[in-house]
Amino acid sequence: MYIQELYALTLWVQEEVVKKQILQKYQQLVKVLTENNQPNRQKQPFDAQKIALFEALNNMNLIVLNEEQQVFLNKLNILNIFGKTAVEELEDILYKNALDIATATKKINEKYILLNQGIARINKIKEGLAGLVEIEEHIIDKAIIRVHFDHDASINNITDFKKWSATWYEISRGITMVHGASPEDISVIGANKGSIIIELATAYAITKTLSEIILKVLKVVEKVYDIRKKAEEIRGMKLSNDKIANELEKEANNIKKTDVEAIVDSISETESVSDGEIKTNLSKAITKLLDFVDKGGEIDFTLPDDADEEEPEDKEKNDLKQLLRTKFQEIRLIEDKLKQVEYIKQDS
Repeated sequence: MYIQELYALTLWVQEEVVKKQILQKYQQLVKVLTENNQPNRQKQPFDAQKIALFEALNNMNLIVLNEEQQVFLNKLNILNIFGKTAVEELEDILYKNALDIATATKKINEKYILLNQGIARINKIKEGLAGLVEIEEHIIDKAIIRVHFDHDASINNITDFKKWSATWYEISRGITMVHGASPEDISVIGANKGSIIIELATAYAITKTLSEIILKVLKVVEKVYDIRKKAEEIRGMKLSNDKIANELEKEANNIKKTDVEAIVDSISETESVSDGEIKTNLSKAITKLLDFVDKGGEIDFTLPDDADEEEPEDKEKNDLKQLLRTKFQEIRLIEDKLKQVEYIKQDS
């Protein structure tokens, strides 16, 4: 995460956590629970405090945070204190400990303490960076796509750079053609060091198609990883020959090929694509995208904050953005699941 993203994260905390009084609402719930835990005290209802906290958590705008910003919050041990995830955890705590108020109070108070400490640390970062970091103008009416070049999809030299640039040109061309657009309609708005991260901005309609493809591609990679894992387990048994393991490797490659065809058919049907040239380029794009993800590359999506919109959204646009938010969350769930599996290098 580079410095502008870090500073933007501190501003997000100010808007979504401090101004919405998330900390105070946690505190108010803990206060009632603590009083109910005192001996010889009449138990007080805490539904009002619980509902106020849950509403505030459910209304937090987490989708504007990119993956690295969320990872940073996770390192501060406060990411799971926000949003719908927090509501589910709190409901679970209160339900399981309905008759054990002391345990429920202890667990929720731990979240309050962590959040208090996290906000204090973020405020120090904000104060230290104030006036030193310039936040660029927000991208409006476009989704931000962060392409992570990592593992076997990393860029280590100028030859790799040329190769992956050509690959992403083909990916962009194949997908934009579906919408009667061109690669020039995808803007490069930022790049970063480390495992190399390039930021792209593109129209919602193109992002919708790309996110649908990514979601399907990730599900293919999930299947391929499972097969490769079984092949590695069989090789670990040190049998007299590797025939079974090799057959599994072949099956993984066959799945990649047949599933690419299925994805092309699905996208073509959804977008009413019948032109042969467009289908051919779409197939090339999906094949290269699958290869990129299979080699450890990663794609992260974010949408601009609704508050940045200059004009009220029409229903169609609002529905599209909501659909994108849902797809982005599904993509992150599968990516997180794949991260739990040790990266399996494919045979060249």
